[in-house]
This record gives sequence, structure tokens and C-alpha cells, in this order.
Amino acid sequence: MNLQVPETTDELFNVMEAFVEQDPDGNGTKDTTALAAYISPDDLGWGGNLGPVLGAIESSFIGTNSSWKWDESQGKLVYRELLPEVKESLQYLTKAYNSGMMPEDLLSLKLTQARELFKRNQAGIIVDKTGTMRKIYADDLKKVDPSFKYTDFYPLTNLNGYNPKGSGYNGILAIPASVPEEKMKRILQLVDTWMNPEVFEIQQFGIEGTHYEVVDGKKVASSEKLTADNASDFNHIVNVIDLSWDTTGETDEETQANELFKKWRQSETKLAWRIWPPAFNRRPGRRCCLNSTKRSRI
Repeated sequence: MNLQVPETTDELFNVMEAFVEQDPDGNGTKDTTALAAYISPDDLGWGGNLGPVLGAIESSFIGTNSSWKWDESQGKLVYRELLPEVKESLQYLTKAYNSGMMPEDLLSLKLTQARELFKRNQAGIIVDKTGTMRKIYADDLKKVDPSFKYTDFYPLTNLNGYNPKGSGYNGILAIPASVPEEKMKRILQLVDTWMNPEVFEIQQFGIEGTHYEVVDGKKVASSEKLTADNASDFNHIVNVIDLSWDTTGETDEETQANELFKKWRQSETKLAWRIWPPAFNRRPGRRCCLNSTKRSRI
């Protein structure tokens, strides 16, 4: 379609309109959804109760993905729902929905269904975590377009000059004061062990001979074997961010994409570590939510 990656919400609207009107799959029918949007009850409370997709667009109008925004002219925090940009963003999203740029049934769709729309070439835009590119989308997109390369996801951009900020998973590990001191020390010792680079490498690569092989002195992991054993779940306990990052992928193409992703990550604000402590601070009825940086791609 020879479209440029949009960098403003106005440009995004024009791109979405093109997806709907110009029959990008060439089947002679205007049946392409521009934005694979969905609003799940599980996501309410995120992005002004619009969920991660529409909430990302609203945040681009507001300039924050928090419930509050600092107003320099007033010298105080202002609740996001009172900001005039909220009304503007809702009018924008309403117009886009009424123009057929989103699924009519977005209120009943789940994330997996939205992903399928994109992977099957039925939607032009998806909002998701950057880390999902290789694992979730790339192989299916190659089936639709054999010329597609992992590097086509880059460079990453933003809308209206705004980059959303997140705290990772829970962002903090809290040990209740009611925990006896000896037990508290054992918990801290456990966390300290998890943060050890040698232990964290087990979370990254798994077990030698089972999940990875050493080739030319480097650990080469099998993503299929790691996924089969749910190895990535361990990253949700403790994820050390500032370790040296080996960008070597299973193919040259993946390595190039990893290097582009690393370059982008280095330009972002670094976090020393992030923790999701399911055994330590989850209470009955309390959910632990993922709040990672997301980007839309075309």
C-alpha cells in the first residue's frame, strides 16, 4: 500500500482509513479491519478502562498512561479523566469505530482473537508487546507474505512524540511485616540467588543438552524446547535487565532483529530489575497484571 509508518494520531487515522477503503488484500471486497482492537473485562482498569489497544491511542492524546498527569501551569497533578484531551481521544476513537476501522464485536473479542485477525491478514494494525514479534507473529506473517522479514518491525516509532512508561510486572517485591524475621531473611536470600547471573542464565537458556547447546563457545537455545517446558514462566519471577545481552538468534534474520530491538531498548530508560512475586504478595482475588511497553506496527 506504500504507506508510511504514522507518527501522529492524524496520520494513524489516515492509515486506518486506507486499510478499510483500499482493499489491501486485493480480494475485491472491503473486508479488512484497520485496527485489531479488543476490550477484555480482564483489562479494565488499564488505559482509562479502554484496555491496552484503545488505551494506547488515548494515552497518545493525553501524554500519560497513568491516572494522573502533572499540569505545569497549575503546579499540581490533574486526574486524567478531567483532561480535555480525554474527550478529544474518545471522539477520535468513536469516529474510527463508526467508520469501520475496528471489529464491530471488539467488546467480545479476546487478545488471542485479535492476534489471529492480524496473523491471518484480516487486520492491518496490532498493538502488542515488542517481545511477541518472533514468538507469536513472525512465522505466520511469513506464510501470508514470504518476503516478510523480522526486521520489518523496526525501527519502532511513537504517536504524537509520546512513549508510554510502565513499571514492568508488579514493579516491587513486598514482604509483609507479619513475616517472621528468619523467614524474611530466607526470602531475601532466595531473591538474591535468583538475581545471580549464573542462576538467571538457567531461566534464559534452560538446561544444557535439553534446551540449549554450546556452539563456538555460545549458548544456543531452542525456543521450541523452552516453550514446551514453559521455561519463560521463570522470567516472571525475577528478570534481571542489566545483564549483557547476547543478540544471537536461531537465524541471521532473527539476530539482526534482536540487534535492532537491543538498540531501541538501550535508548529507553533502563530498569535495574523487575519482579513478579506470585508466592509473596498475591492476595485472594488480587490479580498480577502485565504492564509492559507496547508499540503498534503496520
